[in-house]
Amino acid sequence: MSVKRNSFANVIGVGYSSAVALLIIPRYLVYLDAEAFGLIGFFVLAQAWLALLDMGFSQAIARSAAIQGRDAPAEFRRLLASVEWVFVALAIAVIIGGMLAAPVVMESWLNVASLQPDAVVRSLQFMAIAIGLRLWAALYKSCLQGLELQVRLNALNVFVATLRYPGSLLLLHSTGMDYAAFFLYQVAVVVLELLLALGLVYAALPASQRWRLAFQAASLRGMLPFAMSVAYASTVSALVVQVDRMVFSGVLPLAQFGYLTTVTLISTGIVQLGGPVLQALLPRLTALYASGDRADFERMYLAGAEALALLLAPLSLTIALFGEPVLAVWTDNAEAAAWGARPLFWYALGSLFSTYATGAYLLQYVRGNLSLHTRYVSAVLVLQTPVLVLLAIQGGVVPVALAWCLFRAGDVLVWGAFVHRRLSPGLFGPWLRCIFRPVASSLLVLVPAAMLMAHRMPHGAAERLAVLISITLLTVAVAVLLSPLGRRQLIAMRSRRA
Repeated sequence: MSVKRNSFANVIGVGYSSAVALLIIPRYLVYLDAEAFGLIGFFVLAQAWLALLDMGFSQAIARSAAIQGRDAPAEFRRLLASVEWVFVALAIAVIIGGMLAAPVVMESWLNVASLQPDAVVRSLQFMAIAIGLRLWAALYKSCLQGLELQVRLNALNVFVATLRYPGSLLLLHSTGMDYAAFFLYQVAVVVLELLLALGLVYAALPASQRWRLAFQAASLRGMLPFAMSVAYASTVSALVVQVDRMVFSGVLPLAQFGYLTTVTLISTGIVQLGGPVLQALLPRLTALYASGDRADFERMYLAGAEALALLLAPLSLTIALFGEPVLAVWTDNAEAAAWGARPLFWYALGSLFSTYATGAYLLQYVRGNLSLHTRYVSAVLVLQTPVLVLLAIQGGVVPVALAWCLFRAGDVLVWGAFVHRRLSPGLFGPWLRCIFRPVASSLLVLVPAAMLMAHRMPHGAAERLAVLISITLLTVAVAVLLSPLGRRQLIAMRSRRA
């Protein structure tokens, strides 16, 4: 299977799935009240946390599929059969545990004011079913990735994302279904996702290997060390990113937690936009480093950092400085826009710093040693968690957002300095110039624009959208023109046309 074809399919699949989630989820506020939307926010958060229950097995099975799937299908099938039993048990445990815990979560955790308790409990039970089945489906999707059937995998992802987001929005618009029916629809989509993923994997296996169902503990032992290391890293990363949101789900009124979900979805979208750039950089940087060509490696590394900054800085800073009109256009909800503007400022800036901090990760990744990264993330968890939890318990959304932003700035300025100076001496200064030059050039446009539009922003959604798009495009144009990389690319494009 062509690497280029798989890479293109990944960009399309990940980009589409992320984009429709980012665009559609805030629009649910048009059809659901704020508290019902808060349940959707809790569903998003619960999926992120309970996905950790796979304990690294999904990534481990993807690695095994890549190594054994074609050359040793019988051995891989024995391993898959054993892992299938693990995931079936996990799915059943999540479903039963979630259904039993739903009344307790409703009464003791969520701050429900006006929703019907019985409907909330049913919604939480549907969430448990959907999350349990998605855990199981993740096993087969990881197999497709490892077997290099990524075109099929991304076709599945696009189809399921279309049903999950535009499909549910269309049903909300056309049928006026309530929030409990919304979550029942999500269960139906996950059932279809599971069946399709399972069918694609089984179809890719030799016919003689499809129906081996025996559990063999010995098959799992070889993958446990890798799975456990992945599980640890994933858990620590989730705690670093999500711990404040988990606390907020219990201390904020459910309606305000729904507003916070919109804020964090937009800021998370900033990070996801950098994914295709990083996916393209990783193999090229790894090959250049392995070749020993330090000069070409550093040129590519700095060019990639500047390209990422040119992509994200104008958009992130526009979102930060125009938070209220951005949220108003996105949600069509004035209360959500007014509530979320201040935390969005800090979360958007923090997300930009978070993407910049991947530079320190890349320098370690190309060397094949992430021990520094693991130790640093563990240390950040110890330092950050009590600060954010304390602020979140006190209900300080803006202070939490500010603190989270400052920790992400530390990832860039403190940890980034340490890693660069230890692994690539002399590179930290040029790297900082590459990533912050687009910030400075963006602010040349955005600060005057924000001052000008402070009392002149139109009230209509279409007019606001037109203003925001115009400001963003102007900011991008100025950032590109003031960037050495941007000017080189423009000159190259002009030469090719000539």
